[in-house]
Amino acid sequence: MQPHSVVIDQQMDANHSVDPDMLFPQFMEVDYFRYHELSMDCNVEEVVIFDNYNFLDPANMAVKKSWTISSSTIPVNSNTTIRATDFIELKKGFNVPENTIFNAVTNPCY
Repeated sequence: MQPHSVVIDQQMDANHSVDPDMLFPQFMEVDYFRYHELSMDCNVEEVVIFDNYNFLDPANMAVKKSWTISSSTIPVNSNTTIRATDFIELKKGFNVPENTIFNAVTNPCY
């Protein structure tokens, strides 16, 4: 298992003015956080050629050896990340609609 770290970020709203005399706390308590273990199918070459590939199913989103994606659309308003050890190829017909976040990440298998 690789060492991991967790960063919990507390941000101020940029549109909100802050009183310069306001004292910020010296600590923060976290009740809980969630994490998900990545599925690793590193020896499986995944070729996605379907018109309606199910990007929302976590079982389909494991780290693969490679991805070649065509004729597929990321679901609107979703946040989708695909991961591969070797390469990710996006071909004609692959669409990322407005208001949708898509990440393609290559990283080693562990």
